[in-house]
Amino acid sequence: MMAKESTLMKVYPAKSGIYQLWFRHPETGKRIKVSTGKRNVVDATNFMLAFDIDRYLRLHYKGAIKVTKAPIKVQPVATTKEGDVSPRSTLREWTNHDVMHYGSEKTASYFKSALASFFKHVDPNIRLDELITEEIEKWRRALIDSKQISGHNYWVIVKASFNRAKKRFGIENVFDRLDAVPKLKKGRKSLRGYAWKKEEIEIILSESRKLYMSDNLDDIESYLFPVIKIGLNTGMRTNEILHMRWRDVMWDEGKVKIENDPSWHSTKTYQERQIKMPAELREFLIWHRDRQEATFRQHNGYLNPHLLDRMNKEFPDIEDAVEKINAFNNRYYKKYGNLYVALSTKSEIVVPYRGQVIIESTISHAFRRFLDRIDGISEERKKNIFLYSTRHTRGTQLADKGATSIQIRNILGHASISTSELYMETQDEAPIFGV
Repeated sequence: MMAKESTLMKVYPAKSGIYQLWFRHPETGKRIKVSTGKRNVVDATNFMLAFDIDRYLRLHYKGAIKVTKAPIKVQPVATTKEGDVSPRSTLREWTNHDVMHYGSEKTASYFKSALASFFKHVDPNIRLDELITEEIEKWRRALIDSKQISGHNYWVIVKASFNRAKKRFGIENVFDRLDAVPKLKKGRKSLRGYAWKKEEIEIILSESRKLYMSDNLDDIESYLFPVIKIGLNTGMRTNEILHMRWRDVMWDEGKVKIENDPSWHSTKTYQERQIKMPAELREFLIWHRDRQEATFRQHNGYLNPHLLDRMNKEFPDIEDAVEKINAFNNRYYKKYGNLYVALSTKSEIVVPYRGQVIIESTISHAFRRFLDRIDGISEERKKNIFLYSTRHTRGTQLADKGATSIQIRNILGHASISTSELYMETQDEAPIFGV
């Protein structure tokens, strides 16, 4: 097989999600695969740009290929025919040639983005052998001042292109004289941008209350109001609210207890905490408890009245029904379809649905459907309003009232104080999502 003048390198994602670097042996044409150890195309591309094929082939065997110790040399191109390049080519001519041999469509597209940034500060008509440090320093300074994470990647990509020119023509790479653009760490966004605005809170509470007062016990959306009300007043996680029991409400102390009980519900951080109960929440819980008991006890103290209305008959044996429900008899559930019996003995849950704990994904999807129907909130803004954001709203309110990051951590139950500090930024610095 004839030796090839150039070796085309590409990166492909393997089934494991880790990108592989593919290229062919320049002498035999045999395909060689090298794991990049990277799980995204940008990092894999940077690996490819820094990859030294000559060194790899000197140190490794691939299949039946035995690589000699002599490095593989590429003869410099001295001609200036159409499609060829030389040290006298302009930067634009060289980079256009390099892009053609760069790799896959995705990586070549990223290369072009880096070159577009490069040529904003460097004249593309300069010859390769006339490029000076001062020209590149302008671009380097602009990348650093932009404070963009892509700045480091752009620098690596363009420098690698001129490294290939250095190997091909034996010219100096002036990039080597300069320090690289530092790699920036991606900072965490402020959580204040996820908080609901005052007018949004009023609209959501008003509309969800209407559904709650409709007494439609079969509609999951009618249970949104107590979940939202508790979340806005305590900052509890949605799953913590759904597993909240009446025994967790400490009426005398004026607090709500979040237990870490593996037999019932484990908190995210596996820690227990107590939250002071605002007067508004206390009044609501008393009203909600009385209303819940009145609803579920108005028929013999056990049965959900909606069950009898739909079946149009009385249940034959209440004690038998209680026994079967407590035993979670699957045949009983299957027989009556989705018409479950809601028992007062099982309503120890603050927000039960058919006597059982609501699944978080179920109530979250119900909130999305509810939000899509209501007016007064823009469609763009609705995309960034979530049921879980009641927690972020509470955290933002606490920070605005002067609470310290330690106090916010104790109330919201963060594992790290760095998460609590994301509420401490000023409103001007907090990103506004969906605008």
